[in-house]
Parts: sequence; C-alpha cells; structure tokens
Amino acid sequence: MPDVHADPEKLRQFARQLGRSADQLQQVTRELSRALDRSGWEDAERHKFEDDFKQTLKNLSRFTDKLKGEYVPALVKKAAFLDQYRG
Repeated sequence: MPDVHADPEKLRQFARQLGRSADQLQQVTRELSRALDRSGWEDAERHKFEDDFKQTLKNLSRFTDKLKGEYVPALVKKAAFLDQYRG
C-alpha cells in the first residue's frame, strides 16, 4: 500500500461521532413527529404538510440507518486495517 494518510484513532473518533449524531437525529425526528401530533392542527394544509414532513422523516431515517449500518462500520474496519498495516 502506498502512503497512508489517515490516523486510525481519528477515524474511530469520527465513527463514534457519526454514531452519536445518528442517534441524536433519530431522537429529534421522534420528538418532532410527536410535536406535530400534539399540535392540534387539523385541516387540509396540515395533511399536505404532514405528507411532506413524513417523507422528509423517512429520508432522515434512511440516512441515519446508512450512517449506523454502513459508514460507521466501514470507518471502524478501515481503522483496524490501518492499525494492522502500520504494525
């Protein structure tokens, strides 16, 4: 492998930060969804808003799932590989 320009510990720190951020995003989306339910807003505009809002929440959910299911493990794996490579 040619030059390696990454610090394994910093990659692990970044992976942890991504995981925490994903958890925080999931918590915020739950809170926002509950807040909308408690708003008492009931008209045609609310339903249009809610449809768009729910789609946005789905997109965020896919993003957080990808962070936790793909990006975090990939960074941890890369860090372990670099540790091994550097000996």
